[in-house]
Amino acid sequence: MNLAAITLLALACVLSQTSAFAPQPLSTAQRSQRVSVAVTSNSHDGAEDAPNRRQFLKNAFLASAIATATSTTLLSDAPVASASGGATAGGAYLLSAKQRYNERVTKSIQALIVAQTALEGGDSGPAKAYFSGDETGTWKDITTAGYLLSNAFRRNSTTAPDSLPAVKKWKAFVVEVDAYQKLLKKKGGAVASDAFPKVEAALQTWLEEVDLPPPREL
Repeated sequence: MNLAAITLLALACVLSQTSAFAPQPLSTAQRSQRVSVAVTSNSHDGAEDAPNRRQFLKNAFLASAIATATSTTLLSDAPVASASGGATAGGAYLLSAKQRYNERVTKSIQALIVAQTALEGGDSGPAKAYFSGDETGTWKDITTAGYLLSNAFRRNSTTAPDSLPAVKKWKAFVVEVDAYQKLLKKKGGAVASDAFPKVEAALQTWLEEVDLPPPREL
């Protein structure tokens, strides 16, 4: 039995007990006697009616108390909406992560596209600088910013990072970039360029997961 039902039952008992003390119906002889007495004293009438008035007011008060108690109890028993996800874990944390890492991620991806374009034209300089640097807009920087941004896309704070979809897709992208980078070092720009479509496909899949546009639209 919930609290509302208990409250109603308790108040009903009080009401029934109070009613037991209400004045009982009078017999014909008693009514005749009361009328006779009333003729001699109007003030006596008021005294006789007082218990009825008091009982009426008491009943009205108890009825109001029942309604108020029921309403209050039902409201207190209502389930409270809990924050989740993204949110909460997702909400403010995700917003903060986007503010901190989106710009770094965007600059690094833009630099990767520039490096690949140069590589297609026979210039490997930008690609080598991209993978060897450590400032904002390089591969080293996005390996940190990209992972932290991915980790912010979660439904709760207890899920292991490696179980998060965004982190999984981030790691799939990293695998493709590592393979691309090895080809660049060992076999040159032309061979590496042939492998870039796989890099870009994995990148786009990850960007969708972290609410960012396709790589060439950043």
